[in-house]
Amino acid sequence: TYRSQKEREIWRDKSRDPLERFKKTLLGRKHLTASQFEEMERGVRGRIEEAVRFAEESPAVAAEAALEDLYASRS
Repeated sequence: TYRSQKEREIWRDKSRDPLERFKKTLLGRKHLTASQFEEMERGVRGRIEEAVRFAEESPAVAAEAALEDLYASRS
C-alpha cells in the first residue's frame, strides 16, 4: 500500500484532524457555542447530502464528454 499501517493510524488520530482542531479553536476562543457549531454542522451535512443526491439522480454523462471544453480554443 501507499502508506504504512502505522502512518494511517497516526492520521486517523482525532487530535491531528484539522477539522477537529479548528472546531476546538472556535469553541475554545468562544467564537461559537457548541449548539451553534452543531447547527452549522447539520447545515453542512444537509448540503452534502443534497449534492450527493443530485449527483446520484442525474443522468450519466458519456465518457467522451469528459474531454469537452478541456482546453481553450485558439481562435
